[in-house]
Amino acid sequence: MAEVKPQKVSPKVWDENAVARHRIQWCPGCGDFGVLAALKMALTKLEITPYELLMVGGIGCSGQIRNYLNGNAFHGTHGGALAYALGA
Repeated sequence: MAEVKPQKVSPKVWDENAVARHRIQWCPGCGDFGVLAALKMALTKLEITPYELLMVGGIGCSGQIRNYLNGNAFHGTHGGALAYALGA
């Protein structure tokens, strides 16, 4: 099996592949933009790599945040995200 080389953690690493894969569909002025920006800053400061991240989300606008980061993601049913995250 090929060895996975860890990426240097920078704010840019969270955008790689994510923006091209999914167009952000939030309304202008939505608070989810601020949540996404804060999440990117926190992950960078904590030096968490995309290989160490699993974003679990459900149905709805805020649940789509997992699509806008470069990392592992799981889409669950409405109200089930916490149960899926506990099982991951």
